[in-house]
Amino acid sequence: KATNSPFSLVHSNIFSQYDAPHAVAYSDFYFCIAPPKVVIKKQLTGNRVNDSASNRDQFTISVNNGNTSIASFETTGSGQTITNNSGAITLAESTSYTITERVTSSTIGDITNYNATYTCTNSTAGSPTVMPTTAMTYNAATKTRSFTLANVNYGDEITCTIVNSAASYTFSGIVFNDNGGIVASDDTRQDISTTFVGNGSY
Repeated sequence: KATNSPFSLVHSNIFSQYDAPHAVAYSDFYFCIAPPKVVIKKQLTGNRVNDSASNRDQFTISVNNGNTSIASFETTGSGQTITNNSGAITLAESTSYTITERVTSSTIGDITNYNATYTCTNSTAGSPTVMPTTAMTYNAATKTRSFTLANVNYGDEITCTIVNSAASYTFSGIVFNDNGGIVASDDTRQDISTTFVGNGSY
C-alpha cells in the first residue's frame, strides 16, 4: 500500500504507517504450519541374498492407514546399493500409520532372509510426537515386517530408516556316524570338538 494510507491485514487487523514507505505489522501464521511428513529410507549392510540379473532382491516399502495405502515405493540397485527412497509423504495429524517392507524379486521373497532394524527421527524441534522404538513385527502370511508411526503433529518432518542385512545361520549338533573316516575314541566321537576341525573326512 502507498504510504500514509491504512493497511488491512488478514484476520481484520488494521495498521497505519505515516512515517515510512512500507507498512510493517504482524499476523497469526499458525494456519500456515505444514502438515506432518515422513521420508522412508532403506539401507543394506552387506549384499543382497539374491543378486543375479535374473533374480535380484529389491524391497517394497509401503505406508498404510489401516487398509488404505498412502504411498509405496520399490528399491533399485544391486549389491548393497539402494539408489532411491520414498520422498516426502504427507500424513494426517493424530493418525496411525503402518510402515511395511517386503522382499520383491523374480518371485515374492521372505523378509526373514534379512535381519532388520529401524530408526525414526524428527527434525522439528519441540514436537511432542514420540518416535517408535519397538521391534518390527513379522507377518508369516504376507512374509512382511512392519512398525507403527502414530500421533504425528503439524510441522513434523520425520525420517525413518530401515536397515537390513542378510540373515546368518549357526549350525550345531552331534556327530552320530563318522563313516569310518574319523579316528576318535568312543567317548569323543559324538562331540563336535577340535578332534574334527580340519579333518576332510568330517
